[in-house]
Amino acid sequence: MTRSHPDIPTGAGEAKPAGRPSGVAAMLRGGDPGDDEVSAVAHTQRMATIGTLLSSVTHEMNNPLTFVLGNVRAIEELLGGLPPSPEREELTMMAAEARLGCERLVTIVGDLRLLYRSNDEPEPVHVSEVVEQSLRTVRAKIRRRTQCERRVDELPPVLASPTRLSQVLMNLVLNAAEAMPQSRSARDNLVSVDARFEDGEVVIAVSDNGVGIAPGDMPSLFEPFYSKKPLKEGSGLGLYVCRNLVEAMGGRILVESEVDVGTTFMVRLPPAPAAQERRSVESPSSKASHRLRVLLVDDEQMIVAAVARQLRQRADVVGAGSVDEAWGKLADGTFDAIISDVLMDGGTGIELYERVREERPELASRFMLATGLSDAGVELPEGVTCLHKPFDVEELWERLCTLVIGAPAPSQ
Repeated sequence: MTRSHPDIPTGAGEAKPAGRPSGVAAMLRGGDPGDDEVSAVAHTQRMATIGTLLSSVTHEMNNPLTFVLGNVRAIEELLGGLPPSPEREELTMMAAEARLGCERLVTIVGDLRLLYRSNDEPEPVHVSEVVEQSLRTVRAKIRRRTQCERRVDELPPVLASPTRLSQVLMNLVLNAAEAMPQSRSARDNLVSVDARFEDGEVVIAVSDNGVGIAPGDMPSLFEPFYSKKPLKEGSGLGLYVCRNLVEAMGGRILVESEVDVGTTFMVRLPPAPAAQERRSVESPSSKASHRLRVLLVDDEQMIVAAVARQLRQRADVVGAGSVDEAWGKLADGTFDAIISDVLMDGGTGIELYERVREERPELASRFMLATGLSDAGVELPEGVTCLHKPFDVEELWERLCTLVIGAPAPSQ
């Protein structure tokens, strides 16, 4: 008896152009075609609600993480300047453990932000980062079913939505894990992710040594509502959505399979145009010709204190807890740059930026927003640098120097 991959067919081929969702395809799964469509709509609504909730949660987590992690790093720096002693060694170890714990939380929050962000505009994306994030997200779900390995070559960026590319990879990896024979143990199963540059394209291959796909299933592989899973275990939309997402990024998805040997799905994407690639440039921090004076606007005073503490050797940081207070400080002194939180009591950083752009245009190009929100939480002004909390002080410093050195001369 021929076995089938849970969500897919066998042979070798490329996804066919998208067609209209077929009621017949749904009926093949034993249910009312309308039920699947209603379920899909309900699922979309639930995901939108989850995205809104996570935007709020990540904001509330990122603010304290910013000053906790900043202070731990400052403590490590201070301990490094003390004379050697058993007490210093123990405190150094405790601080390092606290920093590692904070960094784990930063990774978790970052994964959530990437997964549920709503800004799906294509941007230059490093495939290695998306592969790492995707595998971290699904690891807990697949580790009892299969081993997982990855190999990622040095690759040019691709022009894509990181959220959508991650969604495609997670779907393919989960499908691969579910394709394993029930009779085998996890140590005998293997899912591999291989990213390479081939024939002028970035190729991300997800392979398994599972049951393979029956040749007769291949024509229906990417049709909506087609699935070999039980009715309540899948909507049959996974590969249909994957194909549409990949094509929207200018790519294509292909599949090769052999029954009882395994299956490989290949996502092939064009590299980003050279003009849009993230260029590595000489660090601007070495070009700062004077000690910077920075206005930091945030209603979390512990964030202001932590940043000032970490930058005390390189910049004078003046704090303000609201838009009104910030404007008063701008009237009383000169600043090289402004960093503002987005959401604050009594006004937003975006409102402050708009006022600076109108009344102090020489500072508009030296204005940076910092936010603990997910990308779903707020629409940011076009062209304004944005730093996500919790940020690394070295990243903050590099951004500051880039803003100041690259800013146009004040108009006369």
